[in-house]
Amino acid sequence: MTKSFKILWILLFLSLPLSSEAQGLGKHGATGPVDIVADNLEYNKKENLYTAKGHVEVKEGTSILNADYVEYHEDSADALAEGNVVLQDSENIIRTQRMTLNLLTQEGTIEKGDIYVKQGSFYILGEEIQKTGEATYVIQRGQFTTCGWDKPAWKFTAKNVNVTAKGYATASNAVFRILNQPVFFMPWGMFPLKTERESGFLLPELITSSRDGIKLTESYYWAMSRDKDATFGAQWIQARGVKPAAEFRYFISNELKGTWSASIIDDRDFGHYRYNIKGEHEQVITSSLTLKSKIDYVSDQDYLQDFGLTTLERSENSVKSTIFGEQSLKKSLLTAETTYFRTLVQKDNDQTFQALPLISFFTEYIPVFKNTFYADISSNVANYSREQGTSFSRLSAEPALRLPLHLKGFNFLTSTSLLERIYSINQKGSADPEQNGRQTETFQTVKVEGDANFLAVRNYQTDLFGMETAQSVIKPRVTYTYIPATNTADLPFEDPSDQISKTNTVTYSFNHYLNAISKNASREISLLEIDQTYSLSRNLAPSPLYIIGNGNNQGPGRRLSDIHTKLTLYPGRTFFLAQESYIDPYAGGAKILRNSLGIVQPKFNTTISHTYQAGDVSEGGINQVLWLSAGTYRDFDGRMSILYDLLDNSWISTLYAITYHPGCWSITLTLTQTRRPPDTSIHFSFNLLGITSRAQPAVPISPLTAPTPPVAASARRTYALQERTF
Repeated sequence: MTKSFKILWILLFLSLPLSSEAQGLGKHGATGPVDIVADNLEYNKKENLYTAKGHVEVKEGTSILNADYVEYHEDSADALAEGNVVLQDSENIIRTQRMTLNLLTQEGTIEKGDIYVKQGSFYILGEEIQKTGEATYVIQRGQFTTCGWDKPAWKFTAKNVNVTAKGYATASNAVFRILNQPVFFMPWGMFPLKTERESGFLLPELITSSRDGIKLTESYYWAMSRDKDATFGAQWIQARGVKPAAEFRYFISNELKGTWSASIIDDRDFGHYRYNIKGEHEQVITSSLTLKSKIDYVSDQDYLQDFGLTTLERSENSVKSTIFGEQSLKKSLLTAETTYFRTLVQKDNDQTFQALPLISFFTEYIPVFKNTFYADISSNVANYSREQGTSFSRLSAEPALRLPLHLKGFNFLTSTSLLERIYSINQKGSADPEQNGRQTETFQTVKVEGDANFLAVRNYQTDLFGMETAQSVIKPRVTYTYIPATNTADLPFEDPSDQISKTNTVTYSFNHYLNAISKNASREISLLEIDQTYSLSRNLAPSPLYIIGNGNNQGPGRRLSDIHTKLTLYPGRTFFLAQESYIDPYAGGAKILRNSLGIVQPKFNTTISHTYQAGDVSEGGINQVLWLSAGTYRDFDGRMSILYDLLDNSWISTLYAITYHPGCWSITLTLTQTRRPPDTSIHFSFNLLGITSRAQPAVPISPLTAPTPPVAASARRTYALQERTF
C-alpha cells in the first residue's frame, strides 16, 4: 500500500550538510511541503512516531531522499533512516546504510557513508561521520579525492578529518597516496573543498638547474575576499639561499584594480641582499580623472639575468617605474607623469635621466573664423634630472592653425605651427668650473605642413576565402613639411624632439585595405602600407617630424629615406602572415626585416617569427628566429619555444613543456635552456583537481591576434627602433 503525505517538519531531513554557503556542502532548512511515497506509512499517536517502510521516497523541490526505512520522533526531533540511504539534490549526494539525525540541533551520525559534491567532484568517505552542526563534520578514518571511488588515481587518507562550515577539510595524520601507494605523510593539513577561490597551501614545485642547483617552491594562497587575494611563498635555491615572495591582487571594479608583487633574497652567490618590486594600479577617481601606475624596480643590474623568467626579461636594457594621471577638461586634456629609469647596462644609475615630472596639456581642434580654420595647442613642462652630469628643465609650446578643405573626394589640410622651447640647464661635473652652473637657452622656429589624400572604396561579390563581399579600400597620401634653418647644437638632448633640424621634405604613403563583409560579421583580409620621405633641399637627416624618419644622410645626394613597408594577411580564420621592412634605396638591401606566420586552431597553434637588423653584433645587428607552438591531444598538452641566433649559429633559449591531465590530476614537466645566463633547468609541478592548481611557467608568447613580430633581443643589445611607451 502506498500513501502520500505533506508534512512540514520532515523537510529537516533535506538539511543533511554537504557544504558551506559558498560551496554547497550544506543546505538551509526548507520551508515548502514534502511529498512522501512508500510501500507502507504508519503513525503511532502515543509515541508521536512516523514510520515509512519499503521504497521510501521523499521529495522537496529538487531534493530527493531514498531509503528502505525512515522513522521520525516528532517530540524529540530525532530521525532515523536505514537501508540504501541516498539523499541527493542539484549539488550533492550522500550515501550510507544508516543515518541518525536530530532535526533541531542538526547533529547526528552517518555510518560508513560517503559525501559527493557535484560542483567540485569531491568524494568524502568515512567509517563514521559525526555531524556536529548544520554544515560541519568530524570524520573518523576518512578519505577524500576528486577521482571517484573506482580505483582513484590519488587520494588523501587520514585518521581524523574535520569539515568546517566554510567548506574546508582539515586532516591530521594524513597520507597522500597515488594508486593507493603512500607517497608522503602530513602531520596536519588544510584543504579547500570548493571550486571557488579558497585559501590554502599549494603543492610544492621542484626545479633542477645546472646553474643554481635545486629550487623548491612552496606557496600559500589567501582568498581575502571576493575582489582581493594574495599569494605568499618562498623558494629555496640551493646555490643562493631562500627567496621569499608575495603577490597581492585586487579587482574592486573596472575603475579600481591592480596587482603588486615583491621578492627578496640574501644571495650567497652575489654577496648581499637583492630584491625586485613590480606593480600596476588603475583607478578612475572621477568621470574625468584617471590615475595609473606601473612600477618595475630591481636592486641591481644583473637581477633580471639571474631571476628573469623569460628571455625578454633577461634581455632588458632598463626598467622603469611610472605614475601617470590624466584629467579631461573642456575640449582639452591635462596629463602628468613621473618616470624613474633603472639602467641595466651599467652598475651606476647616477647618470640616467629621470623624468620628474612631465606635465602635458593638449586641446582639441577648436573652430575659429566661422569654422573655416581650426586652432589647437600642445605644450609640456619636463624636468630631466640625474645625480651626475647635466640636468635640465624644458618648457615647450606648439600653437597651430589649421585649414581643412574637401574638394570632390580629395581631402586637404594645411597647418602652420610655432615651435617654442625654453631650457633651464644645470651644468655640473665639468672640468672647467666656469662651465658649471645654471644657464637659460631658448629655441624658436615655425613648421608648415600640407597634407593631401583621398579614399577610394569598391565592393566586389565573391566567394573567395568564404567571403560574400570583398571591400577594397585605397588611400594614397602626400605630406609636405617645411622648417627653416635651426640651431640646436647647444641644446640638451633627451628625446628626438630636442634635435629639430632644417626640413624641406615630401612624404608619400600608399595604404590598401581588403575587408571581408557578410551579413553577420566583417573581418580584415589584408593590410598593405608603404611610405617614404624625400628631402627637397639637402641630404635627409633623421627627424621625429617625418611620417617615417629613418633617414640616411651619409654621402652626397642621400635625400631619400628608407622605404617602409608593412603587410599583414588573414586569408582564413586560422592562418596569418605579417611582414614589415625598412629598405635602403641606395644600398638596395633591407636594414630591418620582421616576418611572422602562424596557424591558430582550437587545439593547435604555431608561430614562426624572423627578426633582422643589419650589422654585426658589435653594431647592434640582429638575425634571430623565434618558433612558438602549443597543442592539445587527448590528455596531453604540449608547448615549445625556440629562439635561435643566426649571426653566431647558436641557441639563445629553448623551452619544452608537456602536461598530462587524465582528469582529476595533472603533471607538468618543463625543460628550459638559456644562453645568457648559461643554464639548463628541469621544472616539475603536480596539480590535483579541486585541491590545488598552479600557473604554468611564464613563456613569451606572441599575441596571435596581433601578429606583428616582436624584436626578439639577445641580452644587452640596444635597438634604435625601440619606442619608449607606457
